[in-house]
Amino acid sequence: ADDVERNDEWRQNGNMLTANLTPGVLLQAGVASAPIPEKETSGVFEMKVEVLWGRAYIASLVVNNHCWSCVVEASRNMFVLRGTDEGSESHYLARQPTRAYHTALEFSSFGWVFDEGHMPCVWELAERLAAAAGAEQIRVDVFLVKGRPKGCLVNEISLSSGQPLGPHEEFVARLWVEPLLLGGYQKPVEVNGGYRPVYAMAGQYRIR
Repeated sequence: ADDVERNDEWRQNGNMLTANLTPGVLLQAGVASAPIPEKETSGVFEMKVEVLWGRAYIASLVVNNHCWSCVVEASRNMFVLRGTDEGSESHYLARQPTRAYHTALEFSSFGWVFDEGHMPCVWELAERLAAAAGAEQIRVDVFLVKGRPKGCLVNEISLSSGQPLGPHEEFVARLWVEPLLLGGYQKPVEVNGGYRPVYAMAGQYRIR
């Protein structure tokens, strides 16, 4: 909340989403890094996943919290689209452009994300969190651990994502807003006679 790096309108609208929340602190364990031999270093790999109406639609690969698509030419945008078959995401090959569900990788060493089959875990975890939050639109940031394709971890979420999505931005916006305008959606099934949004459950649970 109160993101000073964005314009006033975005900042004010974002603050409305968190105005009723009680400030707090959450300590998070570290996550293992993976080698990046092209740079003679290592990095923390993260997928920023946009979930719309319960369906994970697109993700952006971010390494060491560095958003390539924010600072470099469009050819380096590392977007991953949801495949029609789970785990069908594969390397981009110029001779087979329709084979891939993601754009070209910045470094070939990043290929383990797809070779090891990490995306099914990413999509499922993002959707489970969105369902628990009862949010029709949410960005879920998921850490990846090399060698553990089923060991993805939630980093954080955003209800007012500023993650660039290039040519996909228009379609993500339409997927979110059209059901709201046309009424083509349903609220979650009532439980025990009533539906309570997640933000109304603040006093119900305690961390031990």
